[in-house]
Amino acid sequence: MFLAFPLFFFIAVLNFQNNLVAGKNSENMMKEEWNLRYANVKLNFPPPIEVGYPEPGKRITVFIDDYPEAPYVLFLPYNYHEGRKLPVIMESLCIFLTTEDAVLGYGLSKGMNCIWVTVPYVDDEGKLSSWNYPECTVKYWLAVLEDLNNKFAIDNSKIVIAGFSLGAMTTSYIGNWNNEISSKWSGYFAYAHFDDCCFQQQGNFNERILRIKDRKVFLVAGGKDSARRCSIKSYYKLIQKGILVDYMEVPDAIHCPYWILEDSKYTENARQWLNSIISD
Repeated sequence: MFLAFPLFFFIAVLNFQNNLVAGKNSENMMKEEWNLRYANVKLNFPPPIEVGYPEPGKRITVFIDDYPEAPYVLFLPYNYHEGRKLPVIMESLCIFLTTEDAVLGYGLSKGMNCIWVTVPYVDDEGKLSSWNYPECTVKYWLAVLEDLNNKFAIDNSKIVIAGFSLGAMTTSYIGNWNNEISSKWSGYFAYAHFDDCCFQQQGNFNERILRIKDRKVFLVAGGKDSARRCSIKSYYKLIQKGILVDYMEVPDAIHCPYWILEDSKYTENARQWLNSIISD
């Protein structure tokens, strides 16, 4: 008995360390592949995250009083001025990636006309976590929106939720978890995956999807991405439910969101979809 506990503890710690190493290796391999694929492509990256106060064109870390260990990242558009009501793009994270790696919201808006925030997931202690605490993350995302309302003039009728990979799944899995959170969105932008795809889920998929109602969904798949089949499957599921959904395939795109940073007919299509939601 006295020997079993230390042995069990040692095995648990070893497994945890192995998972951390595996995750870090996966992240490094993924980024190496991305950098190789887009080495000769002109990409318009967002500015790096800084410490400081909100300013137009600046990307900063923001802490909420109730979540001191789970900051979100805020970007005010280059043409921001105080008092002007602006749409919001809220971007949820991909597994293995951090808020520093998020690019979809910036690429969609080109850094103009929208406030862009990147939000992580939290656990039942309000600390940074993975996607498997949906109810806790719902409360956190609502707190982020409340924080934005308190500090800026945001247009609550024009809030788009966006995500890549796991972030694409959670645009609906967490974004439509209940009526309160789902009522916040004007549109859903998902690259590589969507809800009810590739991982064990809690809750009811059909209930979540029906909460979309008449709002717009844009699913994007990479032609060279193994997740393409999941995006296609999700597209037909939404069609069968009567959801207003657009689908686009970017032929040369791999499992990487950098295509949104390149000026092309595909990014133009994505931006036209965004403008159809945020335009007056």
